[in-house]
Amino acid sequence: MICFLVTQQNLVFKSGSPSAEDLHLLAREIGPTWKVLGRQLRIADCDLNQIEADYEGQYEQCYRVLKRWTELQVNPPTYEGLGQALQHDAVARPELAEKYCCQNEGQEYVVIPSRK
Repeated sequence: MICFLVTQQNLVFKSGSPSAEDLHLLAREIGPTWKVLGRQLRIADCDLNQIEADYEGQYEQCYRVLKRWTELQVNPPTYEGLGQALQHDAVARPELAEKYCCQNEGQEYVVIPSRK
């Protein structure tokens, strides 16, 4: 699945730290890119490998990555930091950045099935 931003508006991130509910919901949608997201959130590969070894299932692994990210922050984690990681080219999930990290600005995404 490929998503394209229809409008050229800048995203406006929510203030504060991601809620536990947002982290749980986001973890359900990340899927196989959880490790790439972890790297964009600056989680060490040894931590990512340990999460992979200790937990089964993509949801649980992704949730543990997000939880670890919140624990590693010197300052409170922000929606902006999470949103930027989700938008990074390696993760390529801008629709999730908008859904969970941004104020609703009325932006729309067109979802185009990928060709295989």
